Amino acid sequence: YYPLILFILNTGLRAGEVCGLTKDDIDMKKGVVHVRKQLGYRNIGDGYQYYWQPLKTAAGHRDIPLTPAAKKALIMEKELDFALGRRAKEQEVAGRSGIVFINNRGMALNSYSIDGTIKRIISVYNQRESKEAETENREPELLPHISVHILRHTFCTRSVESGINIKTVQYLMGHSEIATTLNIYTHVNAEQVKSEMKKLENIMKEKRRNETKYKNCSEVLKPLILQAFQHLIKPDKTYSYLACSNVKINSVPTPSVLITLIC
Repeated sequence: YYPLILFILNTGLRAGEVCGLTKDDIDMKKGVVHVRKQLGYRNIGDGYQYYWQPLKTAAGHRDIPLTPAAKKALIMEKELDFALGRRAKEQEVAGRSGIVFINNRGMALNSYSIDGTIKRIISVYNQRESKEAETENREPELLPHISVHILRHTFCTRSVESGINIKTVQYLMGHSEIATTLNIYTHVNAEQVKSEMKKLENIMKEKRRNETKYKNCSEVLKPLILQAFQHLIKPDKTYSYLACSNVKINSVPTPSVLITLIC
């Protein structure tokens, strides 16, 4: 599932869109994925079934450039298909074949199967992390709940943070209203603001500690510095002052003149 997760993080596709991708939607030469349809999976009366459906909105029809990581994900998926013999078991889905992401039985994926797999991965990791933390006598760093939808939101947030124009992000996400794009980013960004303010607080604390340290240090060093410069600076010589003018010293400098020269 790594190639699939990597692909979603680099394209921001909805679950139905990524599950519904077929080979004819991918243009590796031009480096583009064409989003034209989505694959649904639900109980329509006689059990859960796959079915093809149009995109959520007209804005959902879009061509998304493939990043190097997205291309890598597609190549890795092909390699896994070959290694695990998936294509030999591939099953048609509602009359279509050539689904890009399939499981080891050759069947199409859906949001439930992807979310379930991510949940199991997180559970295994958190159990292992908890045991290691207990052994090392520290607090465990556990992963939170993650879903396909969260992966999509992560793509949105990282796109805005990297400086991509918000209208471009709206297009990539397939949102008909820019307010939807902004709401996703603003929600996540509120947590970022708290984090950044905490960093600022720590920096200010460190600065205050350093100021106190340097102040105590300067009280000891100032007399020594003044004494040394009184021996070094001679009368009737010109000295550079603030790297932009010269100062002529006509007599042995006083402490106040020395401080000016030093600063």
